[in-house]
Amino acid sequence: MKTRTFQEIYDFCRTDDTYRSYFEASDESRITGARARKYYYGDIRRGQCRVGTFIYCQSMRQLERFLEGARQDHYIHVDPPACRGVSLKDDMFPGQTAYIVVHVRRQGVQIEIEHPLHGGWVHFTARSHRPFTREGIIAEAKSYIDSHILLAPGRYRDLQLENMVSKEQFPAWYRLYKMRLHDRAEAEHRDMVDRYRHRNDLTYGEARDMLAASGIFFDLNCDEFERDEITEQFVRLCNKTIPRQMNLYNQIKYNGYRINIYYDDDARSPREAYDNLGTLYTAHRRYRPEKEFDDHFDIDKVFEGHIGNFRESFLKEYIALPVYLYDHGGITISTSPFSCPWDSGFFGIIAVPLDKVRREYGWKNITAKRRKRIEGYLQDEISTLDNYYTGEVFGYRIMPESDDDNELDSCWGFYGTECMKELEAECRHIIDGQNKAVA
Repeated sequence: MKTRTFQEIYDFCRTDDTYRSYFEASDESRITGARARKYYYGDIRRGQCRVGTFIYCQSMRQLERFLEGARQDHYIHVDPPACRGVSLKDDMFPGQTAYIVVHVRRQGVQIEIEHPLHGGWVHFTARSHRPFTREGIIAEAKSYIDSHILLAPGRYRDLQLENMVSKEQFPAWYRLYKMRLHDRAEAEHRDMVDRYRHRNDLTYGEARDMLAASGIFFDLNCDEFERDEITEQFVRLCNKTIPRQMNLYNQIKYNGYRINIYYDDDARSPREAYDNLGTLYTAHRRYRPEKEFDDHFDIDKVFEGHIGNFRESFLKEYIALPVYLYDHGGITISTSPFSCPWDSGFFGIIAVPLDKVRREYGWKNITAKRRKRIEGYLQDEISTLDNYYTGEVFGYRIMPESDDDNELDSCWGFYGTECMKELEAECRHIIDGQNKAVA
């Protein structure tokens, strides 16, 4: 049996008069003569007409003779990345497939493809010199997919297939993808800085990993001895005690002592330093303290009408407050919108699931009063974070008036000017206790 090519089948379908006789027969609605209508569409035997029986069968037999009995119709599922035939019964194959449907029609071999990266079906007439076999059909479909549905081979195609993005949508998707990579790199850098800035106990293993990741060993072409030496030097350098910056905020004299209140320039974010009731979901590309809003919520399902107007369906699951950001030189956040329309906008939400509230407080029902109470806690968490962003974090040192080097006590990490009375009272209590002990 001779295997025909797509081009041979195309030429046959275009030139063979016997095969074309069925397709070139006039449509019944277009025949005006009664004699011609009777010839083609008249009842010749039990509801059968000449076009639908004799001419059609003659045309199909001619095609079968030309194909020498080869299969005319194919239904094939292929793996989109590799374009290899797969079976839907194969449990080892996960995910979507590209579906190929093949028929021999009036103009030759008609191939239709339903691909997950293309909306709807695509179809074309195959005219290559590939053989009309299952393997040839897959190769023909792959050629079309490579040219019209997928990007050129390389990194972009790999990203397209990995993330299943259409060719038309890829440019916009890639811009967002690069933005996310940049933001992730920045976040990782900030995390590393925050991880090590408050400690002086960097281990040898941690230092070795950091130096290796930086590429310094490769750049200096270090042998094992030199790597050990550089790592040890790095550990000693990092673990040196660096004096805290002392920016004086206020000074109080009390019972022979000076209470120096400073700005805490080395303060930790309260979202990291404390256990918080709420979770901050941010929708800002630069400032992402905890979790990304878009990864957890659909904004249209959170708000109704405008930002800040929570949907009833959302409030059945969460207690939440909107959060807004003003960024002009420095940043400040609030649960109320800012008046500036250019440098401020929606920052995210702070939210806590109702199930968590019930577990934390042992409440069976969340009344309006209890909801208001939790909203107050969330408001306090945002105010504390705003103090951190605006630099209103303080600490104190207590020293005798006559001896600056003899520190009685010190403490850091007081957020907001509202804590000043508490801070001063604590310092006076310490001084009174010291004087009483001396007496």
